[in-house]
Amino acid sequence: MGNRPEWCSRCVFEDCMLTDHMAQSCEVSAALQGAAETSPFLENKSIGISQTLSNNICPNMYGSVEIYDDMFGVHHGVIRARKCGRWDCPVCGNERVKKIRKRLKGALDYRFGEVQKRGESDGWKYLKFLTLTCYHNFDTPQDAYKVMSEGWNKLLTAMKRKFGHIEVFKVVEAHKDGYPHFHILLWTKEFIPFDWIQEKWVKYGVGKFVNISNKTKKFENIKHVVNYVTKYLMKSVGDAVSWFK
Repeated sequence: MGNRPEWCSRCVFEDCMLTDHMAQSCEVSAALQGAAETSPFLENKSIGISQTLSNNICPNMYGSVEIYDDMFGVHHGVIRARKCGRWDCPVCGNERVKKIRKRLKGALDYRFGEVQKRGESDGWKYLKFLTLTCYHNFDTPQDAYKVMSEGWNKLLTAMKRKFGHIEVFKVVEAHKDGYPHFHILLWTKEFIPFDWIQEKWVKYGVGKFVNISNKTKKFENIKHVVNYVTKYLMKSVGDAVSWFK
């Protein structure tokens, strides 16, 4: 193997295009240094969910080869280690939720900060929590999800026309039967009537059961909002349904 890393002989990438010199900068090899016994890149090594989580190793990780010439015409190359990024991955799904939580908290901190700068004492009157469900007479949950998505686009357009500017954060929850629910945060100064939402949702042929809390009292603070809404995403981590990946 020359000067290649010792585990190159066990790497699953049999068609590796890297020279001995290039292999020294291989990201796959570098990734294995701290977890050589659990890496999915090594042959004849089983990897369990507990191992992937504890080592933060994506069980579906793959490699891509990048070879290039520098300004002196010298060949260089590296195999990039890529995570799958899927919701049904116990590692990547969890990382996606963490990123979403961070962005949502930042957005809410900013909005509540704006309210305080304007001298208003109650920013919670701007925050609404909307839940939308669907009929169960569709052929498949995937069909239901498609109809719900189309219905939500129509509903959001109608809300903006009637109530003005609205900011939204939507989370999809897949129930045990596979059918979707939408949980949505709305940021608007306007009061949105329950009857108006339900009438539109029925009109679009999606479902009858809806719920909206204007100036919701279920949240204690911003962190509670973030954790409550994104908990529905955690249901999909490691076990995403076919239409939600």
